[in-house]
Amino acid sequence: MASFNVLTEPWIPVMELNGTIRETGIIQLLAQAPGLKEIYEPSPLMKYGIHRLLTAFLTDALRPERDADLSELASLGCFPMERILEYVAECEKDGPCFDLFDRERPFLQCPYSESLDSSKMTSVAKLLHHLPSGNNAVHFEHSFQDEQAFSAAICTRALTAVNVFCTSGLQGPSGMNGAPPWYLIIVGETLFDTLLYNLWLPGEGMPFNRPAVAWRNHSEVIPNHEIEHTSYLYGLTWPARRVCLVPGTGEGRCTYTGIQSDRIVKDIYFQAGLKFVGHHQWRDPFVAYLITREGRVSLKPRENREAWRDLGALLFNHSGVLGDEVIQTEPPAIIEQYHRMIRNGLWERQTIFRIELFGLVTDKAAYEEWLHDRFAIDPRVAADMQKSAWLGGALGQAEQINKSLRRALQRIQPQHGKVKAIQKRCCADLIDQAEFQFFTAIRIRFFEELLPRVADTDISEWDRQQELDRFWRGVLALEAQAVLDRIVEGIGHSARNLERGVIAEKVLVGDLDRLLKGGDGDNRGDAYQEVYQ
Repeated sequence: MASFNVLTEPWIPVMELNGTIRETGIIQLLAQAPGLKEIYEPSPLMKYGIHRLLTAFLTDALRPERDADLSELASLGCFPMERILEYVAECEKDGPCFDLFDRERPFLQCPYSESLDSSKMTSVAKLLHHLPSGNNAVHFEHSFQDEQAFSAAICTRALTAVNVFCTSGLQGPSGMNGAPPWYLIIVGETLFDTLLYNLWLPGEGMPFNRPAVAWRNHSEVIPNHEIEHTSYLYGLTWPARRVCLVPGTGEGRCTYTGIQSDRIVKDIYFQAGLKFVGHHQWRDPFVAYLITREGRVSLKPRENREAWRDLGALLFNHSGVLGDEVIQTEPPAIIEQYHRMIRNGLWERQTIFRIELFGLVTDKAAYEEWLHDRFAIDPRVAADMQKSAWLGGALGQAEQINKSLRRALQRIQPQHGKVKAIQKRCCADLIDQAEFQFFTAIRIRFFEELLPRVADTDISEWDRQQELDRFWRGVLALEAQAVLDRIVEGIGHSARNLERGVIAEKVLVGDLDRLLKGGDGDNRGDAYQEVYQ
């Protein structure tokens, strides 16, 4: 009978501090975490899934309840392996629960049920979200799904992500956060630091472990059964899909990695899992939210929109206007906890505050592309509420000017006679190209010029804040004008095109003039409508 113990078998790819790449199991990873740099998984979805799994495992094993508990772990400099091994023994007192192929309690799966699963066998390829962009040749090959075969290690990695990034459709309900939102982790110098920084203290507002984490939970997963209340730990390991691996016999080649393996899986039982309907009660500590009169909405990635443009909501807690309503952005709770620990002297401040973002763009039930990025922010900015609020407004102004640029460029499309569909498409492509050029230039100046200025400035002084305002507005105006000039120059010099260029120039100049005079400095309503609606 096949067996694969996720605690001891190698399946998690890690990078050592000297750059060496190898695979390890959960126990060895936690024991050696101070000497490891990071989890080195090329797929952003599986990398985040592994992080989320380890967070749930450590939280359940160590049960931190107060800031002092996290401070004690930081002072220790490593995870208390004796406590972790005691936790494993407690989990397994009723039988194995960390074996991928156990018949009664397969890890991160549901045991096979003749009444529920007999007609639900399909290819193991269902475990992976195949995306049209961001793929890697070593991961995805152009072959039929029935030809796919994955090693036990790859199946385990895929199981950590399949429930986190699923969306509602024919395969079943969405995950805990509806359509996949932006997920964020705080990154430290070592893997130990990273795992420590992402241990969240839920407090009294959310049940901690009732119901229990997935591998300790004995309740049956009924397809599409609606659940309104859950715990923090079960939410981290929520079974939105009912999955059961079917181990093969003999050796084979893993089509995902190209490596021979003695435990190959070609088929799985796969269908809808539990349906969570309590989204208004659930708060994911690794997700940013937008607060409106309609309630809390998680921040979602969007196609062709870089992650840094959402830093205002992901890092910088601030408010703005949406129509006639004041809204509030709420950064991930793990960010708030980190800053509190640093502010109270319970953790040592990093010289650079680092975060990593993971996102999956979906269109209804279709997966469009994955998004992944890392950012390094001066802690003098990241931890300062006043500077953060100002930067949130600065990003809102960039969105406002981008909207003005797009509106101006719409005036260059033919206004007279019959407009052919191809002309419309060309104009739309031109406007998208302009947006890309604008934000490419703005990103460089935001990180290389604006952030250092803000870090060095006492923003509580009105004159200094006004200097920053004038600098940033000037940057936005200069880069928007440069993009417009390039686009207009490229459409040709016929009399009609020159006329259209002049009209577009007037539209943009009018908006820029209002910006430079400060008329829209605090009104970010249009920017919010562009970003969030």
